[in-house]
Amino acid sequence: MEKFEERFHVRSYNVTDHGVLSPLAMMNYLQESAYQHARRLNLSFHDLREKGMLWVLSRIHLALGTLPSWDEVITVRTWPSGMKRLFALRDFEISNGSGKVFGRAVSAWLAIDGETRRPIRMDRTLGHNFADIPKVLDTTLDKLPEVENTDGERLFAVRYRDIDVNGHVNNVSLVEWVIEALPPETLESATLAELEVNFLAEAGRRDDVISRWRSIDMNDGPSYIHSVIRSNDNVELVRARTIWRKRD
Repeated sequence: MEKFEERFHVRSYNVTDHGVLSPLAMMNYLQESAYQHARRLNLSFHDLREKGMLWVLSRIHLALGTLPSWDEVITVRTWPSGMKRLFALRDFEISNGSGKVFGRAVSAWLAIDGETRRPIRMDRTLGHNFADIPKVLDTTLDKLPEVENTDGERLFAVRYRDIDVNGHVNNVSLVEWVIEALPPETLESATLAELEVNFLAEAGRRDDVISRWRSIDMNDGPSYIHSVIRSNDNVELVRARTIWRKRD
């Protein structure tokens, strides 16, 4: 499968207060690149909607090195990398202006019925069964463990801008709430090195969500496991794991 490539100019609104690319902007770049490639494969959001189906991102594992700065141009390369049960796998490589790869990700997507929200077999319904090729990260994309005995939490209200074209909260907003719930001292003194997310259920307009975290011992920097739930019924929306690197 030929790789798709897209360039992004890191704007002032894409960076953190330290002047480097934010993880949330990175997630948006990956989603946009995935959409554009799917469009060329006749498997885009619009192609599936005509068949009464939707794409949903189910799992992603992202590893980051030294992040680019404001005004740099980065390149995202992406390609289908195989099937795992009902999941269509997609890999990403992200490089800076000098061509050095600073980010890699493996993601798992589901095609679901727009009415029932049940997964659909791509090989039977859409006629696609992508060949399995080596992944850019050594990851299983298995379901993350349940989070117990949390160390902290924060309540968030779903905003109008959090709703995407599928009518539910965008994945990037869910990741934002994972990160924003963490202690300020972590966000001020460290940068994200690794992010693994399971997207489990949907949130919608007028929902409130609770983002919980627990500190774990994984490396020299701060590391956490996370859970995001709907506050009205305790349905779990997200499980995540983050690993942080101390700033120089």
